[in-house]
Amino acid sequence: MKSPPYVLKEDRWFACFDESGVISPGSEGLEGIYFRDIRLVDRLEYRFEGIRLSAAYSDISLSHRLFQRLVNESFISDFSPGSLELVLTRFMSERGYVEELELINHSENRADGNFEIDLHLDFADLMEVRQMHRDKWDRPCQFSRPTRRSLKIDYEGKDGFQVHFLLECNRDFSFADDRLIFPVALGPDESTSLSLVMGASIQGDEPIPLPDPIQDKKILENSVEDFRSSLTRIETDHEDINQILRRCADDLRLLWLWGDDEKTSGCIAAGIPHFVALFGRDSLIAAFEFMMMKPELAKFNLRELARLQGKKFVEMSEEEPGKILHEWRTGERSHPDIYPYTYATLDASPLFCMLLSEYVNWTGDVEFIREMEPALRGILTWCVRYGDLDDDGFLEYLDLKLGSLGLVHRGWKDGEPAAVTNGNGELPKFPIAMVEFQGYYHDALIACTDFFRFLGDEEVANDCEKKAKALKEKFNEAFWWPEERIFAEAIDGDKKIVDAVSTNPGHCLLGDIMEKEKIELMAARFFEEDVFTGFGLRCLSLHSRAYSPFRYQRGAVWPHDNALVAFGLSRHGFTKEANRIAGGILEAATQLENHRLPELFSGLSREETHGRVVPIGIACKPQGWAAASPFLLLRAILGVFPDARNHRIILRPDLEGTPLTSIRVTGLKFAGGSLDFSATLTADGTRVDGLEKRGDFEVVVERANG
Repeated sequence: MKSPPYVLKEDRWFACFDESGVISPGSEGLEGIYFRDIRLVDRLEYRFEGIRLSAAYSDISLSHRLFQRLVNESFISDFSPGSLELVLTRFMSERGYVEELELINHSENRADGNFEIDLHLDFADLMEVRQMHRDKWDRPCQFSRPTRRSLKIDYEGKDGFQVHFLLECNRDFSFADDRLIFPVALGPDESTSLSLVMGASIQGDEPIPLPDPIQDKKILENSVEDFRSSLTRIETDHEDINQILRRCADDLRLLWLWGDDEKTSGCIAAGIPHFVALFGRDSLIAAFEFMMMKPELAKFNLRELARLQGKKFVEMSEEEPGKILHEWRTGERSHPDIYPYTYATLDASPLFCMLLSEYVNWTGDVEFIREMEPALRGILTWCVRYGDLDDDGFLEYLDLKLGSLGLVHRGWKDGEPAAVTNGNGELPKFPIAMVEFQGYYHDALIACTDFFRFLGDEEVANDCEKKAKALKEKFNEAFWWPEERIFAEAIDGDKKIVDAVSTNPGHCLLGDIMEKEKIELMAARFFEEDVFTGFGLRCLSLHSRAYSPFRYQRGAVWPHDNALVAFGLSRHGFTKEANRIAGGILEAATQLENHRLPELFSGLSREETHGRVVPIGIACKPQGWAAASPFLLLRAILGVFPDARNHRIILRPDLEGTPLTSIRVTGLKFAGGSLDFSATLTADGTRVDGLEKRGDFEVVVERANG
C-alpha cells in the first residue's frame, strides 16, 4: 500500500492527500483526514459545475503547511482546461484541520455556477484503512440538521464508542448528496475566497474544539519557530545536507505527540501514515538519535513510556508487569482482543534504560533517575521473569500468536515472518534470541549498575554488574559466527545460530558487549558487496534466501539501522567505516524527494542503479527514526561523546570520506551549559577550532583513529 505523497500533522491530527491534492473515494490508499487513529474524512474533492479540480502545483517546502494550486483539467462548457484555479492552503492545529480557499476565474467569460466540495466521512479505524482487518464494520452516522455555516455528524460504534465531528465555514453553504455547495458568480479575473475548519472529539459530551484560522496559524508558526530555535544549530559546507537537516528537524516536530499530563511528557510518533502513535522501540531510538539536538525530548519520551509501563499479565496484549509497550493505539479497534500488539516487543524495555543513561550523560540530570526508579526496577524484574524464557541469561521470545495476527517476531524486524530466517529461508525454531536484544540488555545492566549505585542500592547494582559480565562472556561464545566473521542474527530454540548475515549485530556496538577483536572482523565484513550498497548497509545480505531489495525488512536499506551501526563503529574507533556508512546515507538523502529521509529505500547497489537511489512506495515519510538518523550520523562523524556526570565531553571528529569538509556546531546543550565548535578537514586530518564553552565542564579533543 503506497504511502501518500502529501501529508500534514499536528499533535493528534493528521491528513494524507493523493497526487491530485485530494482524497479520492474508494481509494485503496491511506488518504484521509484523521483524528486519534480514526479516519474522519475519506473523500475530499473540489468541483465547479461537477468538473473536478486537480493539483497543478504543490509546495511542501514547509512540513507544517501544504500549499497547492488546483485547476480544471477538463472543459467546463465555455471554460477550457486551466481557466478556473483554486488556490488552496491547508494546515493542522492541535484543535483540528483548516483550509483556506480562493477560486479564481482566469477566463474571459463569466463563471456563474456552483463551487462544490465533495465531503464524505466513514469513521474507519486506521487498522481497517491499512487493511490489517479486512472486515469492514458498518458505521451508521447521524447527521444533525446543518445550519447555513456548519455541519455536525455523530457516530456511535460498538461498545458505546463515539466520535463527534463538526465543520464550520465562514460563508453560507447548502449540503446535499455529500457535497458542500457554494453558489458563485465571478466575472473575468475575479475571485472569491472562503475558509473552513474541522474539529472532532471522541466520547464525552463536551463541546467540540475548533481551530481559528488566523489565531491557530499564528500559534502554529510560533510553535515551529520556537522548536527550531531550541535546537542545536548545525551548518555544513554542503547546502543539500543543510536542507536535509532542516527538513528532518521540522519532521520530528511534526511527528511529536504530547502526553496527557500538561505537556511534561510525550513521544515522537513512529511515522505517517501507518504509525501515528507512540511506539516504544521507535520513539526510544528516535529520541536517542536526536539527543545532540534536543535532549529534553528523551525525558518526555521516558515519562510517557513509564506511565504506560505494564502493570499486570494480559495474555492477548502481551502486557506483563514491568514491560515497556510496543505501540499504543486509541481507535475503535484498539482493544487487545481485536488489535493484540500493544506490548508485543522485547527490546523496548532495555532500550528504555539505554536512553535514560544517554539522557543523563548529556544533561547531568541525575534527579530524573530517582523519578524513573520504579520503572527501572520493573524492567529489571521483567527481564528475568518474562524476558528470559529458559534461564539461560538471554532475552528471547516465542511466536505467541502462531503467526495468525501479524507479528511473528518481537524485534525491530517484526514486519513479516521471513524477516528473521536462516540462510536457507527457513524460520528458526522458537524461542528466538535476537542478537541486538542481548546488546541492549547488556547495556541496560551496565546503566542500571550505575543508576542503583547512585540510588544507594548496592545489592541491585552488584547483581546488575554480575549479570552483565556473565552475559558478555556467554554472548561472545554463543553468537559468534567465525566462518562469516560476524555475530549471528539470532540463536534459535536449539541454541544454534541463525545463519543469516544482517546488520542486527551492529546495534550491539552501542555498548561494550562485543570483544574488540571480533568488532574489527565484523566492521570489515559489513563492507563486502553482499551487505554494502554504496548508499548504506542492506539489513540482510543478498546471499540469504530471504533477501529481496524491495521487501520491508529483507534487504532494504534503513537509515536508522545504518545510523546506529555507524555511531557504534565511531564509538569503537572505526571512524573510516562509520564515515562510509554516513556518507552513503547522506548522499542518498540528497537524491530523495524534498530532502526527506523515508523509513527505508531499496537495497539495490549503486552499480545496479547507475548511482541512483530507488525509493520504496510503502515507506512512511516522514518517519521518526529515519528523520532523526542524520543527526546521529553527524554525531558519528564529529565523534561527540558526553559524560556529564564527570563534567567532560569528548570531541573526536573525522570528516575524511564524507561529503563534508566543514561543520559548525552552535549551542550544543551539555551538562547545564552549552558548547560551540567547528570541525574542518585539512591535509593533516580534521581540525577543531572556534571552541567556546559556557558551563562547568571540560572539553577533551582527541584525534580520530581513522
